[in-house]
Amino acid sequence: MVNRYTDLAKNTPKVTGDNFQTGYDAACHLLKHGHKKIGMIYGVSNVSTTDERIKGYKEALKQYNLSFNESYMELGHATVAGGAAAVKSLLNRHNDISALFVLNDLMTIGAISQIKELFLKIPDDIALIGFGDFASASIVDPPITNIVQPPATIGKTAFDVLLSKIHNPNYNKHIELPPSLIVRKSCGCV
Repeated sequence: MVNRYTDLAKNTPKVTGDNFQTGYDAACHLLKHGHKKIGMIYGVSNVSTTDERIKGYKEALKQYNLSFNESYMELGHATVAGGAAAVKSLLNRHNDISALFVLNDLMTIGAISQIKELFLKIPDDIALIGFGDFASASIVDPPITNIVQPPATIGKTAFDVLLSKIHNPNYNKHIELPPSLIVRKSCGCV
């Protein structure tokens, strides 16, 4: 299985990014900058990528002695329009949210658009960390901080794992590749 997995698939090797670490690193980065009310916009519910990122986010909050608030989470349907609608919904419910972690590029684009429509400034009014690092993330104003998992490395590793499984039917390893945080101005850094 590549990128996502289910525990229902037994005897199946897995290659994923370390999604727990992704959620943890993004939340810790924002927490270190003083943000205590961090919204999370996720694309799909009840999949391993989302579940693990939420677990990492929760662990970071716990380490900062903050409780998890379910209503700081919003489904963005993995689309630009969904990201925009999620920002609007979150900020209507909690206008004191000072930072967002958005779990895919399309939703990040929608989030940026909605934040600007609300006449809010990134990062002055709301800090932002995206996921994936879309092609223009470094040149939009402000440049977007992103968590990145290495898709080419995941793909190559998955191929190697498939070969291992072909040669050894008992091979069932779970390989998690570490994420990288690309720090830019949208989170209040640099």
